[in-house]
Amino acid sequence: MFIKVLLKKYLKNSPGITLVEVIVTVSVITIFSGIIISDFPKAKRQFALSAATHKLAQDLRRAQDMSLSGTQLTDYGEELLLARGFGVYINLNSASGDNKRYIIYGDKNNDQEYDPLIDYNLDIVNIDSELGGVIIKGIYNVSADSVSINFYPPNPKTSISSLEPGASRIKIVLGLESNSTVAREVYVYTSGLIETK
Repeated sequence: MFIKVLLKKYLKNSPGITLVEVIVTVSVITIFSGIIISDFPKAKRQFALSAATHKLAQDLRRAQDMSLSGTQLTDYGEELLLARGFGVYINLNSASGDNKRYIIYGDKNNDQEYDPLIDYNLDIVNIDSELGGVIIKGIYNVSADSVSINFYPPNPKTSISSLEPGASRIKIVLGLESNSTVAREVYVYTSGLIETK
């Protein structure tokens, strides 16, 4: 009962909402909506770059895990194929769009390097197809435009092809095609550590 009396008193003495208050509220909502909508493409590109970086790191860890677990592969004839290690191969020395993909492979001949004629291609990952606009900008601390990051049992040991003398890690830089200043990095250490920055 007491609440009813208070509400009646408040509503009776309430001046209501003025037209100016309505216009100011609508204007503020419109301005904030415009800001959010104008930044959406930029946010979408940033998300694509973060997702591609995360996927590369996860695929490196996947190859490392397959090596640890002693995964066995089968071909289409159900014949047992043994991979003596697993890895990721990145090749940037071709102009055919190779800076947008990498290969996850099974190392058949145990040479700790990718050989397209001998090794098993488990997956060819196109980082540009899912979200668009992301490329592999460079590979650092190696003496070539291509690198095989190979994990082989039993520990697994980590082998990085063309690693410069004295280097203990490589840096893979991913970036946006449309903006050369935005980049993310994946580091792979010879100790087996994989990290993103």
